[in-house]
Amino acid sequence: MNFIPLVPSLLFKAATTALENMGSSPDRVVKKLNIPLWHNLESHSMVPGSHFYTLVGQAARILGAEEFGYLIASYTPITALDDFSQQLGKSLTVYEAVKTFNIRYEQMSSIDRFWSIEDGEGLWWLRKRIQAADPAACKQVELGALNYMIQTVRLGAGPNWVPENIYLEAGSLSSMNQLDEFCNAAIFKWQGYSGFLIPRSLLARSISADRSSTVTLNAGKLFSDSPSTEFSVSLQQLVVSHLSFRNVFIEEIADGMGIGVRTLQRRLKKDGLTFKRIVDQARYQASKDLLCDSHVNLTDIAHSLGYSNQSNFIRAFRRFAGTTPGEFRLQMLENRDSAPHRRQPKIS
Repeated sequence: MNFIPLVPSLLFKAATTALENMGSSPDRVVKKLNIPLWHNLESHSMVPGSHFYTLVGQAARILGAEEFGYLIASYTPITALDDFSQQLGKSLTVYEAVKTFNIRYEQMSSIDRFWSIEDGEGLWWLRKRIQAADPAACKQVELGALNYMIQTVRLGAGPNWVPENIYLEAGSLSSMNQLDEFCNAAIFKWQGYSGFLIPRSLLARSISADRSSTVTLNAGKLFSDSPSTEFSVSLQQLVVSHLSFRNVFIEEIADGMGIGVRTLQRRLKKDGLTFKRIVDQARYQASKDLLCDSHVNLTDIAHSLGYSNQSNFIRAFRRFAGTTPGEFRLQMLENRDSAPHRRQPKIS
């Protein structure tokens, strides 16, 4: 295991939104699956990919809906994906939107990979799974990904555009051609990747402003801490999300990784790390962000990070920074206030 595949809670929330729209209680389903309520966190918080696949796969079984993955992207369309849709909305053409999708997706999720290849016919837009998971769950996530890809092309090609051929990484669904985004397309199974060809005549099509209306909440946050492909860093990112639930237990982290506690401990030992060290590092990184807000007192920060009291928080922070949280905040504010103003160039 080179790293822990992660997705933003934004995608987890999209799955629970589909559940809710289909008449199920997201909280009840998530608790039944014995995974945290990730959909209640901020959209940029990192969620283990294994939990996302578990939710999507089990939700499809519970609802008896073999097209559940497709419905995730229908109930939360590409234009409703917070910062992601905002970035797509800045694209001028279909070609640029596809390139932006590939780059930005990699900056927010590491469970699959998107790329494109140009040839004489147009642009092949492809996707391949990275996260290992139950085949049925993988199929659901693949359907959602293809739906989002087609929605992106439709921003310029029009609401009725459908690719001529659709290639699937594994098997298909009996009802796939009945779904709007896939109707009348020829389906090719077991290709080892997903995707379709965007004809060259569509690549220069302009993205229509009215169909790329975007959400601007927390602009930029979704891409501020991209999922790492380094084991210790991706583990720390996962721990940071668990801090939102106050206490962090190694059993929960191992479960999110899809491995046993002893396996995780052996991996940490191999890298010269301990679980306590990873948790301490995560708490320190999270505390620096919280200290940026001068209106949040130290007691509340300590509580939110899972410390039993403010004194323990101060001691832990000093071990990393060599100073107290209060002194660190004061230095940060002084540096910000004394920063030189940018000089404007003279125009002759």
